[in-house]
Amino acid sequence: MEPLDSESIAIVNGSLIIVVDQDGQIQKTISTATAIDEIMFAKPYLYTLDLVQEVSIKECKLLQAVNSTLYLDTDEGISNTQLVSWKDLVDRSTKEGKFEEALGLLESVGFTQDQSSDNNQEFQEFRLKILQLYSISLVDADEIDDAIDVFIELETNPAKVIALFPENISGRLYIPQENWSSIFGDFAKLYKGTIDNNEIINSTSMSSLRSGSDTASLKSIKVSRNSKIEALLRYLTDRRQKVKGAIHQHPSESFINVKLTDYTKEQLLELPSRSADTLNVDQLAVLAGVVDTALFKAYIETRPALVGSLCRLENYCQPEEVEQSLLDRKKFDELVSLYKSKNMHEKALDLLKGLTLDEEEGKDIDSSVSYIQQLGSEYIDLILQKSRWMFDIDKQTAIQVADDERVESLPKLRVAEYLNSFDIGLGLQYLRYAIKELNDQDPSLHNYFADTLLQAVLRNRKTEEFQTIYDAYLDFLRSSHQYAPKARLKAIPIDDLYHARAILVDRLGKYEDALRIYVKNLNDFDSATRYCVKVEKEDKEIFSKLLKFYLKGDKSTSPGSQSSYFKATAISPSYSTMSDEGDNMNEIISLLCNFPTKFDIQQVLQSLPGDVPLQELQRFILRNYKATSSNQRWGSVVSNIRKSENERLAMKLVDLESRYVVIDDNRM
Repeated sequence: MEPLDSESIAIVNGSLIIVVDQDGQIQKTISTATAIDEIMFAKPYLYTLDLVQEVSIKECKLLQAVNSTLYLDTDEGISNTQLVSWKDLVDRSTKEGKFEEALGLLESVGFTQDQSSDNNQEFQEFRLKILQLYSISLVDADEIDDAIDVFIELETNPAKVIALFPENISGRLYIPQENWSSIFGDFAKLYKGTIDNNEIINSTSMSSLRSGSDTASLKSIKVSRNSKIEALLRYLTDRRQKVKGAIHQHPSESFINVKLTDYTKEQLLELPSRSADTLNVDQLAVLAGVVDTALFKAYIETRPALVGSLCRLENYCQPEEVEQSLLDRKKFDELVSLYKSKNMHEKALDLLKGLTLDEEEGKDIDSSVSYIQQLGSEYIDLILQKSRWMFDIDKQTAIQVADDERVESLPKLRVAEYLNSFDIGLGLQYLRYAIKELNDQDPSLHNYFADTLLQAVLRNRKTEEFQTIYDAYLDFLRSSHQYAPKARLKAIPIDDLYHARAILVDRLGKYEDALRIYVKNLNDFDSATRYCVKVEKEDKEIFSKLLKFYLKGDKSTSPGSQSSYFKATAISPSYSTMSDEGDNMNEIISLLCNFPTKFDIQQVLQSLPGDVPLQELQRFILRNYKATSSNQRWGSVVSNIRKSENERLAMKLVDLESRYVVIDDNRM
């Protein structure tokens, strides 16, 4: 009988150990292979004692132990017997695979050791090695939870732990069961020195069992495959938290793009087994990849529904090691998220494309469009390369990769050129969006928009859409001030698109040439008049020039008298035949009557043909006279007001100058 604690005792009955509480209730029964001579409790272990060595003596007067020799003084004389040392017991227990027994022996020795002795470090190394082998034996015996506890306590290199599990989890780290012991080195290296000189007289083999009051009893039932992986998940989650904490101590370092394929299997297994806080940056990066990759594989096997959330978190998983498992289980969204977290955008877009084109999956292009919208301008080459196929399926949905508020940072000219290369309509749609909605004032973009519009106008010259496109072209030329008019003008055919030519000539400041186009080429009185109103501030004589065009024609239209502008641009203007003077008389009279103050009446009367009825000019003359008289009266009023104000100010000045102030000491 052996008391275990204040509430329970252990009773030996042959090969059976019975643990009862203070009320006599049986708490646990443990059977052994052979009959037990004696038991001993040394927290947290319960030891069974077997006979190892027996010395037969009849009568002993003196017993003395010196080093490893026992001296006996008997009636027959002095004899000696060699004792079994702790080292031999540990060695024998280890070779027999009784790692718990070996650990118990080491613990017993450890309690008596002088912790400051030189042997302490060697003792700790012995214990570490035996614990490692013990953990392997637990895995072999399917005691996974107990093994994980040991691995966590020892800060074991995760690559070594993962290598003990099936290949679908461990991948290239996998080591067959017969080679497990090789992971932790040759145990024979432990026995280069001795642990202690302490020895025992009656050496015993100790087959220890953990007490139920402190730790879980050893399991004897095989656990399921998923239970093993669940235990591994507990280990990996613990390691992940420790590694992540250590990584956060290096905020300036980048760990996300570390490739485990750059390291051999042996290099991974040789990572140090110590706290993550003590590892350097390179070791942390590799360790993070090992842990997260195995964690992903374990989740895929046991908790596939949670893989998506793991993919969306910051992680260091190696996609190439888990992608096939995800594909086999049709975890496409999860794989896309994983690719995205690793900046493997090309692979993600290829996967989305394959799913869209796969009739069985029947995925639309919205997911591909949404993915591209989340990429920045630094991926412009990839965006343009991987979005082309979408336009063949749904143009208006695919255009959202460019004309959405989430992609405003893309280089707009590059996008416009790309769209225009296969669909000018999409190119124009994007340019309109960039310039009108986003108010982009980049001159190169405006130049390109003008050129693209002109290209569309010329392509549709004989279609029903021509006028709509041409009106859009003219509206842009009028509204934008960012394009280069001279270069745009050179692109226009010399015998066509006169409205566009007039706008561009006006932008160059050639007001008379622009007016000539309205009058001579377009024969458009209303447009010519509106143009005069528009540019009168820049050219005070513009109305007089218009009248001259109508009265006498333009002698400069001959090839030898072209305007300086047309000579400079080397473009020969082609003018249509203008109506003769008589046919223009209605426009002349209308111009004079609508804008009477813009002309000098004397010069008008001298310029008009002598056969113009005075009655036709009556309205012009009266309006001109009234306007002139009104201007004169208003000028007189303004002049008198100014004169009065000048006089008032002069009187005030005289009054101020007549004042004086005496400054004496009191005013200082």
